[in-house]
Amino acid sequence: MKKFIRKVAALGAGSAMLVGTLGGALAAGETLADLPEPFIAGGVYADVAMVVGADAGSNDDAARTTVKGYFDDFATGEGVGAITSSSDTEKLYFGENLTQEFSASLDDGDLDGLWDDGIDFRGESIETHEEIVIPAYTAEVDTVYVATSGLTGEEELSLTPALYTTGANTSWGYRYVFDETIEDNITTDHEFKIDFLGMEIRISDTTASTNTVVITTGTQASMKQDTTVDSGNGHTIHIGTIFETKVEVWVDDLSPKFLDEGDEETFTIGSDQIEVKVDDIGYTDDVESRTALVTYGEDISTTVKDGDPVQTELGMPDVDDKSSNAVWGWDIFVSTDEHFNNTDFIGIEYNQKVSKHDDDPLPVLGGEFYATPYNYITLDFEIPEQAYQEYAFEFDDSYTIDNATSTIDEAVLLITAVGRSGENDGLDMAGTDTDMVAVNASGHVWVMDNDGDWQGRGIANSTTIGTGLSIEPSSDSTKYITFYNTSGDVVDGTANTIAYVDIEDVESGDENAYTGTYLRANMTIASAKLGATQGTAEAGDLYYYRVVTPGLATAALTEIQSWDDGALMTMYGMKVTGSSGDEDIKSAVENDEIYLWVPEDEAYGEITFNIRTTGSAVEPVLTSESGASAYDNVILVGGPCVNSLTAEYMGLTYPACESASTIPENQAIIKLVEMNGKSALIVAGWEQADTQRAASKLSEGGLDATDSIIVE
Repeated sequence: MKKFIRKVAALGAGSAMLVGTLGGALAAGETLADLPEPFIAGGVYADVAMVVGADAGSNDDAARTTVKGYFDDFATGEGVGAITSSSDTEKLYFGENLTQEFSASLDDGDLDGLWDDGIDFRGESIETHEEIVIPAYTAEVDTVYVATSGLTGEEELSLTPALYTTGANTSWGYRYVFDETIEDNITTDHEFKIDFLGMEIRISDTTASTNTVVITTGTQASMKQDTTVDSGNGHTIHIGTIFETKVEVWVDDLSPKFLDEGDEETFTIGSDQIEVKVDDIGYTDDVESRTALVTYGEDISTTVKDGDPVQTELGMPDVDDKSSNAVWGWDIFVSTDEHFNNTDFIGIEYNQKVSKHDDDPLPVLGGEFYATPYNYITLDFEIPEQAYQEYAFEFDDSYTIDNATSTIDEAVLLITAVGRSGENDGLDMAGTDTDMVAVNASGHVWVMDNDGDWQGRGIANSTTIGTGLSIEPSSDSTKYITFYNTSGDVVDGTANTIAYVDIEDVESGDENAYTGTYLRANMTIASAKLGATQGTAEAGDLYYYRVVTPGLATAALTEIQSWDDGALMTMYGMKVTGSSGDEDIKSAVENDEIYLWVPEDEAYGEITFNIRTTGSAVEPVLTSESGASAYDNVILVGGPCVNSLTAEYMGLTYPACESASTIPENQAIIKLVEMNGKSALIVAGWEQADTQRAASKLSEGGLDATDSIIVE
């Protein structure tokens, strides 16, 4: 499985990175067999602190060095650079995609820093520009529920808005566009050089019939006579005599070749192959001033055509995926051989369809981004912080409603704005603010006043519920609660019996276009039960209704009463959860309860396109406990007797020595732990020597698919 979500900090992501994030939590099911993830992502350290205990002195430093050596072998990439320019930030509400807020292409007028100028080529200045392309089917902000069909309840990300590419594989791209026609031919002797994705590439040929370009991908170097350079794969290239029209080229001890300007030669050394091309000869009478401009490498040119997968020619990982599902695909249009004409272009397009939470790759969450090769342009996604009000829907089969003139004892549905007791706020019944209401089977409602007294004198004098009850977490957010009988008529308190309740989600006037969505619960208030049977979670108890296409009657209906490891976020941004805000709706339904969290404002995501500088290598911080608090991932070296963070992540009181450490005597543990959204790898022994032995075991790799092992 390709892992494209990156658990990295602001400067942490690899040159091949496709998705980045600031998160630090372990992925579902992640084990020791997944190391070096999540501590290495995209070839870089992912916001990591390597911690030895302050009380250990230097005793565990050697073990930490061993651990770092293991992870360093995987940390071969570069970090994401700083943002140099940004587009306007646009709001996308659930169900909206990029085309609703951005034009079909963005140029330097939208994102300052994109190229728009002339390129010198054979005495001409050719006008060109860069642009970001947004096709009709593009990235969309949605909930996990909306973007998933056939949910099973295992919805790890279901309370988090996310950015999906639901319509088609191609969701956004980058193009280098030619605004003028090149009159002279592009050849191997006259390459067209452009800064593509912020990196220079050299184009040596084009073919119109197949929309093909040839890119020179080898390393170019200016070399003096009698100088040597490393080929990059363990061999040496030596430039001997530089003549007026030829250059003497050696590779290792093979016989030399004499190459003219523009010539290319392949040298074979065992199973290795080195290509060398002489681009230019700088001949003078002064031997020491003679130079040869050469290009060298295992493969110094690559031919790519429209639709091909982008591979190592642009620094992407060689994932051996040359299928139509490769991460990035070439997007090329050429109208004339050996030329680029006005409106021709060479580009790439993101080629991953991300339609649900368990797709490969995963969708982008708040604080994450998509990135082009070289991390040149990032599509950043943020979710503004949102305040939520919790509401509890609970049955009582014998509830006493008591005031000065009457007492009623019967089954009711209690709706409570949790935590607002005495504030007389959070709910509204026909213009009366309250924090709690009681509804009986016939649809009569009583309202709790600010003194804790029920308003209403028995059934005959209570207020009938009709359509007047609403949830109001803030002045900007009102959601109506409507009760119906078995015929689908609104219960108004006159000879009706409540059969189900609809809780409004997206309504007319909201920013979201998907109006008409709601949450529905079947109930029998007289028996104090949710659904047909008390104490169970059965089909039809609780479901969410969503309009699939704005303005059309077709809808998606998903039952959620059986979700025992998942929660629901609606199109408005409401959350349906278990009793403690957890992801266990089923347990709540089995207790004949509903728990709803309503935002003070409609949920949305913020989209910004950014240009970034070239990143640099990312190193972990080597620290004691006091220096680790700002990091999302920690590697804890040393036992709970000398490392207070080890003790904390093991749930022990520091210092926990010998038997109190829970580590077997003269043994050690390697353990993955998650706490407060942070990931920790514990490498700890009974004594210092045991910790070192565990570090050595880790460095060997190949650990079992479990979260903890004992090292004897």
